[in-house]
Order: sequence, then C-alpha cells, then structure tokens
Amino acid sequence: MGKAGADIPIGARIIAICDSIDAITSNRCYRKAHNFDYCYEEIEKNLGKMYDPIVGIDVLDNWDEITSVVNR
Repeated sequence: MGKAGADIPIGARIIAICDSIDAITSNRCYRKAHNFDYCYEEIEKNLGKMYDPIVGIDVLDNWDEITSVVNR
C-alpha cells in the first residue's frame, strides 16, 4: 500500500494542493473553470481527506496572497 500522512514528503503534499488549484480553476474539455471561491471551498471541505490539513490551512490562511499571484 502507498504512503499516508507524514510519510508523504512535504513537497508532494504542497504540490497536491497547487495542482488542485490549477485543475479546479482551469478550463477543461469537459467543463468550464470554477472560480476561486469554489476552489477554496473544495480545499476546505477536503482537508484531512485529500489534502494535508496543516498545509491546507496554511494555504487557506494565505488565500488572497496565493490567488493574487495566480491572477497576474
């Protein structure tokens, strides 16, 4: 079985959230991009399930700064 929790390298836990932000807020051939509010809610809803809760909380606490970089 695969790694879980703290056994997953911190870089991979960070990239998981970054990749999700990109995937959720980008157009796909099967759906239009969702907005950042929807993305925030999805990350918040999945803390401890899909996303490391500590990394996720740090991302959500700095959401405005993170999304301002993406919106440039």
